[in-house]
Amino acid sequence: AMEAKAPLGRWVVSAKNGLYVRAGPSTKEKTTGILKYKEEVIGLKRINGWLKHSSGWSLINSYNDIPFMTPVIELREVVIDESPQGDSIQFKYPSPAARKKSK
Repeated sequence: AMEAKAPLGRWVVSAKNGLYVRAGPSTKEKTTGILKYKEEVIGLKRINGWLKHSSGWSLINSYNDIPFMTPVIELREVVIDESPQGDSIQFKYPSPAARKKSK
């Protein structure tokens, strides 16, 4: 099985009806719960089309490639501080350089 290295970042449930959580990465595995639409999870491991998170395993795409879960893109907010000392730009999230180091 192909395995990507963890951590796999944040994922959000894009399936409107919610998404099953299973005991393992197979539809034959027991259903242990349901993730709600727009619920976020942290991806720990990925095997084939399955994502492991703290609650169990969920299918990333349907078999005809409709996304059940999508990665959350980190929005980096830029705040312009209009102080008398001039405009200073603050990044509320790690810079791309800092992020590269953490990978």
